[in-house]
Amino acid sequence: MYSSVKEYSIIDMKEKDQLYKRNDFITSKKQSRFRLIQHLFNEDVLRFKLLFRQMQL
Repeated sequence: MYSSVKEYSIIDMKEKDQLYKRNDFITSKKQSRFRLIQHLFNEDVLRFKLLFRQMQL
C-alpha cells in the first residue's frame, strides 16, 4: 500500500514538472513573439519619423 502511494507521488511530480516546463515554453514563446512585435513596431515608428522629417524639409 505504502509503495503504491509513493510511486503515485513520483508520477505526479513528473507530470507537474512536465506541465511547468510546458508553461515555461509557452511563456517564452509569447515573450519572444511580443519582442518581435515590439521590434517591428519600433522600426515602423522610426521609419515614420524619418519620413515625417523629410517632409518637413
